[in-house]
Amino acid sequence: MAERPDDDTLRLLREVLEEIATNDAVSVEPLFRTTITFERDGVQSSYVEPPIRTLRHLLDLLRHLDMPTSDVRLDRVFPIIDRRPLSDEWRAALESAKQEYRTAQDVGAIRVSSPTKATW
Repeated sequence: MAERPDDDTLRLLREVLEEIATNDAVSVEPLFRTTITFERDGVQSSYVEPPIRTLRHLLDLLRHLDMPTSDVRLDRVFPIIDRRPLSDEWRAALESAKQEYRTAQDVGAIRVSSPTKATW
């Protein structure tokens, strides 16, 4: 399967990132929040979360950055950006982003053997 030319890939990446940035779930500050207040007569709780459709749309957009069939998957985009002239500041930020991406790709060794019961 032929891949897009570099300039077209970067243009498509910009479009995806702009759509991510304007998604309503991204503009909610913070995206998720839970407040639990313990009082003598009970527990009060409140939740802040984006509407499920908005969140689903955001996740669909983010998926393009890691989907093997996407032209804007990050492991394809990083080498394209590497070939561009960048300032030292941008180059350092790119290296940091690549490291974060590689770390996120690692399989974690987190296991839950048995949940503990909270005691007050």
